[in-house]
Amino acid sequence: MTQLDRKLQAQALLGRRVADDRLALADEVLSAALDGSRPLTAGERAALQDSPLTLRRLRHLAEQRRAAARPAAWRRLRGESLLPVAVTTKLVCLVCRP
Repeated sequence: MTQLDRKLQAQALLGRRVADDRLALADEVLSAALDGSRPLTAGERAALQDSPLTLRRLRHLAEQRRAAARPAAWRRLRGESLLPVAVTTKLVCLVCRP
């Protein structure tokens, strides 16, 4: 499966709406699955697949983890390119708008 196929599949799963959808799994369960300390059971995987809201929450938690793991000097807003931070007596961040 190509990266484009994965993105299209993710958009299809995340974009659908289910009546009376609610979070099916707690943040602790999703976080444990993300860090690999506890795999999801078959029932939890089924609940995750059946709940677009829970899938969106999982994606949000994953994005938070990626952002926290990135060095502060390279964090940026979506759509902006970021030049390296020059460290002198004060921190200067050079952001260039595309």
